Amino acid sequence: MNYIELEKIKQKALEDHIPIIMDDTLEVIEKYLKNEKPTRMLEIGTAVGYSAICFSEFLAENGEIDTIERETDRVKEAKENIKRAEVDKKINIFEGDAVEILPTMNQKYDAVFIDAAKGKYPFFLKEALRMLKPTGYIFADNILYKGYVLSDYNKHKQRTAVRNLREYIKETTENPNLETEILEVGDGLAITKLNKPELLAPAGSFEKAKIAFLYGADAVYAGTSSLSLRTRADMQDDDLEKTIKYAHSIGKKVYVTLNIFAWDDKYDEIIEMAKKLEELKPDGIIAADGGVMEILKQYAPSVKINVSTQANIVSLHAANFWYKNGAKRMIMAREMNKEQLKYIMENKPKEMEVEIFVHGAICFAFSGRCFLSDFLACRSANLGDCAQSCRWSYNLYAEERNNPGEYMPIETSEYGTSIFSSKDLCLIKELPEIIDMGVDSLKIEGRLKTEYYLASVINAYRNAIDDYEKDPENYNYTKYLKELEKVKTRGLTTFYFNDRKNKDIQEYAGKQYNEQYEFGAKVVENLENNLYVVEIRNKLSVGDTLEILIPNQIEPVEFKIEKLYDIDTNEEINAISPGVKGQKVKIKLPIECKKDWIIRRKK
Repeated sequence: MNYIELEKIKQKALEDHIPIIMDDTLEVIEKYLKNEKPTRMLEIGTAVGYSAICFSEFLAENGEIDTIERETDRVKEAKENIKRAEVDKKINIFEGDAVEILPTMNQKYDAVFIDAAKGKYPFFLKEALRMLKPTGYIFADNILYKGYVLSDYNKHKQRTAVRNLREYIKETTENPNLETEILEVGDGLAITKLNKPELLAPAGSFEKAKIAFLYGADAVYAGTSSLSLRTRADMQDDDLEKTIKYAHSIGKKVYVTLNIFAWDDKYDEIIEMAKKLEELKPDGIIAADGGVMEILKQYAPSVKINVSTQANIVSLHAANFWYKNGAKRMIMAREMNKEQLKYIMENKPKEMEVEIFVHGAICFAFSGRCFLSDFLACRSANLGDCAQSCRWSYNLYAEERNNPGEYMPIETSEYGTSIFSSKDLCLIKELPEIIDMGVDSLKIEGRLKTEYYLASVINAYRNAIDDYEKDPENYNYTKYLKELEKVKTRGLTTFYFNDRKNKDIQEYAGKQYNEQYEFGAKVVENLENNLYVVEIRNKLSVGDTLEILIPNQIEPVEFKIEKLYDIDTNEEINAISPGVKGQKVKIKLPIECKKDWIIRRKK
């Protein structure tokens, strides 16, 4: 950006008495933009382009601003100013009336800035909400309009504008799905965000983090190999740094897991990690051990602490304890039912955030505190190496009273006696209740799961959340459940959410997994004429039925493989097996696909 030209643009606008954004208002908005790093921003009311130029400095890499202006002379001047400031590649100007242009736009935006006709603010709000991303912000400038909005001033000339601005404030402050703060900077700035919950996904590696973001996760949680509850995940320290930088570049978040219960000999390592995280600035650190939290407060004071589900928070009293001791987010125990959760949501401090698990494996012991794995497989669950012994198939034997040493099996069915955990948690049907409670973050379990698993599950929940927000009256969970049932699972259960006496938790139909589909391939490169290079993960053969998982679209695209081509010779082949990691093949795809899109194979 050319700052000298920017100052000249500002001074000329002031000399010509052209309204531009006030310095104190600009300072507030820039703080938000600097933190969120939007990839796409919408401005309603370009004027001479000054505000758009200022905002462009805080975009993510390759980010853009779309701005709308109806006055031709202003459009011409704005284009010249934007070019002089050397940000013309970042800003797109749409000439015309915003009332006519906005309904034709379908782009999703991380932030919307409104500074146009005051009497149209309610209409602008409606359109902005339609195009706003789940974690986006709306900034409405001049919302107090010289103080008239808050006074009884009612001249006929101003009556409509004042009335509509009051309507805007009423809608944004009283709508339970919106959260609005009004600041007395400039002539009043309203900052509005959706009360839409964050969709939080696991990231066992940098590549998995990218897939999670691609398919709709707002944030990921990841940990180092030695200090989190997934020591077998592929995320190393360098990958963690890369993940944080990448996430922040696209306006997403990363939470780092340090949720072990630490022995004294671990604390030197924890201190060093805390120092590093203070530099890396993740969006939060997940911890369970009070000692670890004290270290974090000392050595990573600028990073928010999220209390792990390992801390077993099952009451408002426990949540308040951690909150008073510096934690900002509570990850509730999975054993809580909806009545207990609702009570906490209604009585907690407003600034306290609440996160719950909505999908994935359930621990047999109380939220992860289990010794079975260590006892049976010499793999510690507390150190993140759980063998999930609770999910093995067991048979129960009784020692005969009259014949010591003689055992007879006790069978409840042909499949044995299942007394431990088996099914996976799934709250897709209950999603409306959870969203309406105001839960801040919905968490998916599975840092050791495949990219295919992540894409499928995240995409289902992403679409379910967005669709419910758009049309809550017609929410139908069945289409999302259908997608979730295609993923490798041990069956699905609501666990304790609806009924603590639920008997549908452990029993399953005699098979370890329900697996209709498997990971087929991942798109690597678009060649030409619908020919793509894909990296295969399971055997592919001509005639196989495949499905392309499209981000932000619940229905996959099904097709049959007609031809496969050798990656080196371009010769037609009938089948190909993974062989080595990274094995690739050329294949015709029925639609235009993008890099990293996931393709699954029907078994």
